[in-house]
Amino acid sequence: MRLIIKNALQKYTILNKAYSNFVPIVFRIVTKLLVKDKKKIIFSSFSGRSFNDSPKKLYDLISKDPFFESYKLIWAFEDPCRFKNLVDKCVKVDSLSYFYHMLTARVWVANVNVDRGLNIKPSGTIYINTWHGTPLKRIGNDVAGRSDFNWQDVDIVSVTGDYEEKIFKESFSLNTASTAVIKGNPRHDGVFHGSNNRDEAERLYKTSGKRVILYAPTWRGTSMKSVNELFDLERWREELSETHVFWVREHIISQIESPMHNYETNDFVFNMTSVPDVADLLPFVDVLISDYSGMFFDFSFYHRPMFCFAHDYEDYVTERGLYCDLSVLFGERFIKDSDILLGAIQLDANKSTCDFSAAFNQKYMFPPGNAGYRLVEKLKQKLMVTESGH
Repeated sequence: MRLIIKNALQKYTILNKAYSNFVPIVFRIVTKLLVKDKKKIIFSSFSGRSFNDSPKKLYDLISKDPFFESYKLIWAFEDPCRFKNLVDKCVKVDSLSYFYHMLTARVWVANVNVDRGLNIKPSGTIYINTWHGTPLKRIGNDVAGRSDFNWQDVDIVSVTGDYEEKIFKESFSLNTASTAVIKGNPRHDGVFHGSNNRDEAERLYKTSGKRVILYAPTWRGTSMKSVNELFDLERWREELSETHVFWVREHIISQIESPMHNYETNDFVFNMTSVPDVADLLPFVDVLISDYSGMFFDFSFYHRPMFCFAHDYEDYVTERGLYCDLSVLFGERFIKDSDILLGAIQLDANKSTCDFSAAFNQKYMFPPGNAGYRLVEKLKQKLMVTESGH
C-alpha cells in the first residue's frame, strides 16, 4: 500500500501538491499539543529499511557516550520485528507511534529523511543528515519534476568531499552559513586501503580463499534487467571460477520493487543481498562492477580496480540524468558490453591496487578519519548551548 501511495504521489502532481501543502498543516497543529522530550533521539537509515550506514555508526557512538546515558534512543523501521533484538526501542515507520516520537524527539538522525519529505521539523529539534551515497546520478531538486527538497532546516550535515557539498547546496538548498558541515562521513571512519584479508573473507563469507568480484547495480525503478540478461554467467564461470567468486548485491530499493532473483547461485555466483550493510562486504572485494552508484566513491578508499558497466547509458542519462559524463570520468573503465568487461577484468585479475581508484579517491573524497566523533561532539555542543539557554 505504501508503495502504491508513493508511486501515485510521484505520478500525479495534484496529489503531490495536496500532500505537500495540506498534511504539514495538520502536523504543525498536532505538534503544538505535544510535549517535547529533551532527551530523546530518533534514528532512521534508508527511510526505515535498514539498521546500517552512518546512522548506525552514530548510534553506536552515542550509545557508549556517558553524555547520552539518560537519553532514549529510538529506531524507526519499516519492519520492526526484524530488528527489535538489536535495539532497545523501535517503532514502525508511518505509524502513529512513529509520528509521535518524531514530533517529540529532541534530535533526528537520518541518511534520507525523518519527516517523510514534509518539512515539518518542530522548533527546537536538532536535525542531523549524513546522506547515504555520494551522487553520480542527479538527486533532490536536480531531478526533473522535483522541487520539494529543502535542507534549510538541517542543523548538522556530513559531506564526503567538496564535490558532494557543492551538489548538496544546489540540489537540497543546503545553506552552509547556518548548517554545521562535518568534513567526512561516519560510514567511512576506519576505512583504509591495503591488501585483502582472505582468511577473514573465508571465515565470514566462504570465499574459498578466492578473489572477489562484486556486481552492485543501482536502482532503476521497474526497468531492472536480470543478471542472466546482462552476463553470460556460464562463460564467466569457465573463465574465472578457479581464482574468483562473483558476488551480486541488489540496491536496497530494487530488493523491494524489482528484485533480480532469477539467476542461479552456485560455487561461483553468490547472492549477497541479504548482508545488511554493503560496507561489511567492500573490504573483501577485489574488483567492483557498478554503474551509476555512489558505491564507487565508497570503494575508492581501498584503491582497488573498479569498472563502470553502463549497459543502458543513453537511456539512463535521458530518464534520470547524471552530474558528469561517465565515459570521460572512467575512461577505458567505462564499458557497455559484458564480454568486453570480462576481458578488462581478466587484465586486472591479480592486481591488488589500482592507480585509477587511488586518483579518483584523492580527487573526490576527504580522507577517512573520525567524522563520527566530530559530529557527535558538534551535537553535544548544540545540546549544551540550548540547555543552558544561550
